[in-house]
Amino acid sequence: MSRTRRSLYGFVASAGFSAVTLIGGLAVSPLLVGWLGAEAFGAWRAWLELMAWLTLLDFGLRGSLAPLLSRALAGGGGTLPAVLSVAGRSSRRAGALKALACIAAVPVIGWLIPVGPGLMGDLRTACVVSAVGLAVSSLDYVRTLIECRQQPYVVIGLSLLQYVATTAIALLAAWAGAGITGQAVGALVGTVCFHVGLVAIELRRNTPLFVRAAPSRPDPAAQPATPDPNEDPNEDRNEDRNEDRNEDRNEDRNEDRNEDRNEDRNEGPNEGPNEDPNEGPASGAGETRRLGKELRSLQTPIFIRQLGGQMSLFSDSLIVAAMLDPAAVAGFFFTRRIAELIRGQVAALSSATWAGLGDLYHSGERETYRTRVLELTKLTAAMSVVGLVPTLLLNESFVVLWAGREYYSGSLVTAAAVAASFILPVTVVWDWCFQVTGSVRSLVPMSVAAAVLNLALSVGLTPWYGVAGPLLGTALSYAATGLWYEPVLMGRELGFSVRRLYAAVAAPLPAGVAAWLLGWWLLPQVPAWATTTWAGLIVCGGLTSLCCAAAVGLTAFNRAERRRWRDRILHAVRGRVA
Repeated sequence: MSRTRRSLYGFVASAGFSAVTLIGGLAVSPLLVGWLGAEAFGAWRAWLELMAWLTLLDFGLRGSLAPLLSRALAGGGGTLPAVLSVAGRSSRRAGALKALACIAAVPVIGWLIPVGPGLMGDLRTACVVSAVGLAVSSLDYVRTLIECRQQPYVVIGLSLLQYVATTAIALLAAWAGAGITGQAVGALVGTVCFHVGLVAIELRRNTPLFVRAAPSRPDPAAQPATPDPNEDPNEDRNEDRNEDRNEDRNEDRNEDRNEDRNEDRNEGPNEGPNEDPNEGPASGAGETRRLGKELRSLQTPIFIRQLGGQMSLFSDSLIVAAMLDPAAVAGFFFTRRIAELIRGQVAALSSATWAGLGDLYHSGERETYRTRVLELTKLTAAMSVVGLVPTLLLNESFVVLWAGREYYSGSLVTAAAVAASFILPVTVVWDWCFQVTGSVRSLVPMSVAAAVLNLALSVGLTPWYGVAGPLLGTALSYAATGLWYEPVLMGRELGFSVRRLYAAVAAPLPAGVAAWLLGWWLLPQVPAWATTTWAGLIVCGGLTSLCCAAAVGLTAFNRAERRRWRDRILHAVRGRVA
């Protein structure tokens, strides 16, 4: 199965998952608010964001494992059993630390999330239940392994199982009056289902997940070279390389670029895949120590990077609850929800493709790698525009239909959520470029600056702009740091054209602005049923998205690019280039 087909399957699976969660959220969230009450619902949402902070106690472990696992699967360094031995030991330590920290939060939870006396005991019990789920998350390294096999659709399928289990139990518990503790139990059951599924899949492949030490020499039979052991690795690699070579030859005939690509390909394979398999490390313990040292060297910059991202994305509800009122979190959640779902779906495109990009990089095909990242950047920006323009126009009608007018927090919250949701998926694409190449240390100063600026702006703007303050802080901090400076780093560290990166982000914006202005002018003239009924809202939103997609497709992509994307999709679906 080619990289393109795996990425397409992953993205389609992610789109299906988003559709299920969106429909489920439309039905479930109002029921939870009604059965739990606004204060309990807001406290649960705030606790979920606080738990996201506790996940930082793996100190960047999961992100650090990605380049090591990707390289091991590509045959570029380190046997898979050795990497898994280090991953398992480190993950178990991190899981225990997170669980202990969750228990330690019980005495101070009332200060972090101020609730009434009637909810305090319920919230503390939920903390204890959540600690078990954080301990189970020590198996997250298995998820990273499956993603490195370029099988994100497997992870998404298990995520769907997790969502169904969590939602069903959460609804039943809320209806039965189990309060916040019932929500925590639902989340725990879903977490257990997800991780048991991950482990079962890898054990069926005879993957040595729980080995204590690596073998003394690399064992080709013990390290699956492909995502599926039933597939021929040479067939996969040849299919991938033939596909990439044909696409590159069609899209650029520049002699210098071809020379660079050939030079990269000549250098890359000699760095690892063609080494003598009999020249393994002196001992399994020595290789394990070497991999452990490399893992720790990656963890520090990735942890700092994740800490900055956490301050930007998972502090908003906490700030609203602490500075305003826990009940205000409910309206904050409903108003920004659709923009967040679109952001997550667009970001899933990079989640579905990073493993393939890492394979290109570690196989030595550096010029092809850079070309794919530029294409992915433009596609990500274009998809964000297509999804967010209807959100900007119709979010008020959506929230009023979904939860009621009392839960709509205003146009400023919508605009800030849309701005943040455009910027973040683009920076996610760029972040993966540093992560899969092991160059994430270069992002540390920018991440620290973004986190400090975001926290200062969020806290400073909340007294002036209310619940919109945290979102404004997020959007402004990312625009002032990652959006303009990260391309400079990519040019310096990875050899990208900075100008082409900026152009890829800006390409769909003119069409998006024009579509928004046209929609803003036409919206008051449409019949009332178009914005006050679900059928009308679906039709209105769908037509807006189609018109916006047509405008973006015609203006942001030239004819050759449109043909190239069409051929890739047809190749992935039919197994051949049209």
